[in-house]
Amino acid sequence: MSPEATFLRAFVESEERAILTHGHGMSAIEAGGFPGFARAFNNVIDPDRVGGAAAEGKPILGTVVYEVIDIRRDGDRYHAVYCDYRSLTAVEVGDQYSGVGSEPFGSARQLTFGADPALSLEQQRAPSKDQKGPARLPVNNVFGTWVATPNSEEMDEATTREWYPKCRKWAPGTPADWPRDDKPRPTPPPTLPPSPGWPPGSSA
Repeated sequence: MSPEATFLRAFVESEERAILTHGHGMSAIEAGGFPGFARAFNNVIDPDRVGGAAAEGKPILGTVVYEVIDIRRDGDRYHAVYCDYRSLTAVEVGDQYSGVGSEPFGSARQLTFGADPALSLEQQRAPSKDQKGPARLPVNNVFGTWVATPNSEEMDEATTREWYPKCRKWAPGTPADWPRDDKPRPTPPPTLPPSPGWPPGSSA
């Protein structure tokens, strides 16, 4: 796995964890993200929009699937577009689990990132490469010195029209007999092992 793929994956997973954790703003970003995420975040969106989901008291179970559908390099920056699939998730309501409904639940997201323009060439350190394993999170900073570009997650109307239709489908790997409605059911969707995961206890 390339350094840019490591950064993108670590950033996306960290942001998801920060959104779902307790706390709000930078405290959620620091608590929920992987080591080094608070620096890599770099005001990619307003920090006040991050966190607090755990306080709503409705646990989300299952597996979120991400799929990169476009990544391009421009100098020392990368621009990636990826699909965020939620059809294998459900909200816990009492002793039941409610799915996302009869329509595919996927959305397009984007991120621009790369070398920190505030650092000299000698100070730059690329993200770790070849990161995979059974762990759900890395124990070290895998971002290197790279950072996200501020406000680069915001999609304009033209970009939304181009990419959203490509993500309006069921998550890859969704079983053919998976319920296509949001009726409460007694069992939650499976929480699958991390793929490709992270090395256990290794130094990045």
